[in-house]
Amino acid sequence: PRVLVALRTGMSADGPGHPGDRADGTGSAREAQELCPPPARRIPVPPLTAHETAELLDAHDQPSWPRPLLARLHRASGGNPRTALELSAALDERVRIHGADLPGPTDPLPVPDSLRRPLLDRIDALPAGARRTLVTAGAAVRPTVELLRRAGRPHAESDVDTCVRHGLLDLPRTSDHGALRFLDPLTPVVLRTVTPYDQLKKAHRALADASDDPVERAHHIARLAAG
Repeated sequence: PRVLVALRTGMSADGPGHPGDRADGTGSAREAQELCPPPARRIPVPPLTAHETAELLDAHDQPSWPRPLLARLHRASGGNPRTALELSAALDERVRIHGADLPGPTDPLPVPDSLRRPLLDRIDALPAGARRTLVTAGAAVRPTVELLRRAGRPHAESDVDTCVRHGLLDLPRTSDHGALRFLDPLTPVVLRTVTPYDQLKKAHRALADASDDPVERAHHIARLAAG
């Protein structure tokens, strides 16, 4: 008999991986080998592009969102079709049924509980210090351990290791120049909805002071001004 098995593997440049994966993808590769020993054929499925995400939403009778909002849905979904559909449906419910305005560029997207709860379970399991470091990383444009340390997180390296073990962050790769990646791109979105405003403001202020990139500094100053 022929059996089709879908397995989320290591994180690519465009999307999330499995919480148990290592940064080099060997964890998921080993799991795939155990689930599907030879002569199974492995067919990698890349994340959806922004254009493919738009086509997917259109095929499922989702609203024709403005292009900037569609781009945000694509980024937040990480190219995962199920996630994109659920995010779009949640946004449609808020706008069409509840009469809310479309979210602005700095407003968080609505995240349905089916996507939110698994992330919250992992976030809530973090020690307090690691969680604050994760919040700072989520507020950063391009988080690195060194940037987090300069932004007032002196134990950034050990906190990042803790977040990696909890399946929230991926260790940086050589090609990323030290930049940390969230295994699920929805993590910063969910963090914003559950983190007190004062703590978010403190993170942006610290990042504005710590950043040596004028564009990133301007971003954090703008977020502070936007409230």
